[in-house]
Amino acid sequence: MSGVFVGAIGALLLIMSNSHSAAPEHDGNVLGDILCIFAEICFASYFVFFKGLISRYSAVALMKWMFTYSAICVIPFSYSDFMTFEWGNLNGDVMLAICFVVVCATFFCYVLMPVAQKHLRPTVTSMYCYVQPVVASCVVAFYWGTSYFNLTKIVAIVLVFAGVFLVTRSKGRAQMEAYKKNIQNNKLH
Repeated sequence: MSGVFVGAIGALLLIMSNSHSAAPEHDGNVLGDILCIFAEICFASYFVFFKGLISRYSAVALMKWMFTYSAICVIPFSYSDFMTFEWGNLNGDVMLAICFVVVCATFFCYVLMPVAQKHLRPTVTSMYCYVQPVVASCVVAFYWGTSYFNLTKIVAIVLVFAGVFLVTRSKGRAQMEAYKKNIQNNKLH
């Protein structure tokens, strides 16, 4: 539990430190940050409550249905904006960034998460969601140059990785029960 808390504090600190970017026109949007936190909580809850379902089906089948239902929910609200957007006006860097987000940060991550869920505890799998703000901050700071690293961000990144480390090193409930049972058996002998 302490690992989850440490990682969450690091992720929140990193998100809140993004509101102090290098340029005033790039100030963080708190509503967007809150929505991202809500999405991560929902995603972590999905891992906890649907572990049995995730274990029964392949990652491709799960993602096929998750993205199909997500598209059905999103298309009515975004269709007109998507169709009127002038895609030809985007430069190569922006198109590359969009492709990176869609393919690497979304598709590959969502396909690999159910695979990890089959072999790891839900807590461990969901903790890796805390690494996403770290990657996003690095991309924003080093690739686009619209943010910078300061002591607060470095501390936040250390807390995120410390939290992930603590969670991956902790024992699951089954391991703890087996350990207690082993101790009780040794006392009886």
